[in-house]
Amino acid sequence: MMKSQTTNPDFAPRPEGHGNDGLRPGPAGCGTDRGTCRGRAHGGLRAAHLVFATLVLASFSALATVPRYVVGGVGDQRIVSDGVTGLVWQQQSTSDPTDWADALAHCENLSFAGHDDWRMPSVVELSTIVDEKKTQAPAINTTFFVGFEGTVGFWASTTARQSPSSAYVLYFNEMNATVGRGGTGVVLKTSNARALCVRGGEQ
Repeated sequence: MMKSQTTNPDFAPRPEGHGNDGLRPGPAGCGTDRGTCRGRAHGGLRAAHLVFATLVLASFSALATVPRYVVGGVGDQRIVSDGVTGLVWQQQSTSDPTDWADALAHCENLSFAGHDDWRMPSVVELSTIVDEKKTQAPAINTTFFVGFEGTVGFWASTTARQSPSSAYVLYFNEMNATVGRGGTGVVLKTSNARALCVRGGEQ
């Protein structure tokens, strides 16, 4: 009785003219030793994974070494660059307490530290410099920012949705459990608060 042909592809007869050793050649460069070829492939994958992991770790290390704040400018025109948000802030407010419209105009007309594209920050932008780790007022990193010890709030450009005649104010001196670290409030635009101008980022 004739034996049935094997179904194992590694031992299938070679096409005519390819020898009679009973083995099919493996992929290019592997010869007939398919186990060795698989080992090479797996080794290549491991090497690729190692390179990828190295690149990822290097990226995280680079991010970890980027400082959050860097102070620049000269004299009384100091600025603070935020390495996380990309925003550039005045180190301290240059406005007296004033109403919302005047504070908005102050920032838009400001020429400071060699730039004239300053603006009043949104309430979201202003909230990014709140230091929630602080246990004592003011709720901002006073190593880099100056002049936030008072009780006067700081205007945001954001108008209250339900009250067009009101806008948001952020109080860096608020440190209680109710408002958290840095409290926001909605007040009439005719109220008085200070302006801390910003540049860069989304307007």
